[in-house]
Amino acid sequence: MQSQRGAAAIEFAIVAIPLITLCFAGLECSLALQRFQALQFSVAAAVRYLSLSQPGDSSAMLTAQCLAITGTPNVSLNQCTDAPIVPGAKLFNAEVCDVAQCSHPQQMILADGTHLNLVSVSTRDIEMTDFPEWLDVLVFPNIQYSMVQPSA
Repeated sequence: MQSQRGAAAIEFAIVAIPLITLCFAGLECSLALQRFQALQFSVAAAVRYLSLSQPGDSSAMLTAQCLAITGTPNVSLNQCTDAPIVPGAKLFNAEVCDVAQCSHPQQMILADGTHLNLVSVSTRDIEMTDFPEWLDVLVFPNIQYSMVQPSA
């Protein structure tokens, strides 16, 4: 009978490599999910903020963009002062619309003639690029929230 010394170490090495790879892939995916949920929450907060501002208020629109991308409303010199939730995300990844500034209709007219102004905040083309190279790039799906803006 041949010696079995070292067989357990070799079997462990064969099993450990895929197991460790799976663990790291799971951690990276959970990080991506956490960032996506934080991004959803920040877009919802941005549309709530924008719904309380006056239509066409450019500073409120910039603040809502920063809130959608960074999760905080901090703005200085027309720039967001905090780091984005997803590294690499920029202001152009967040679109902010209200009745005064938007390319598509942001007003609803009810049957009784009442006008409702809508505000919406959406993100698009945000990539999570800080994955390890073997996992490539993850592009988050577009997120959009809309709310009714109270009349003055």
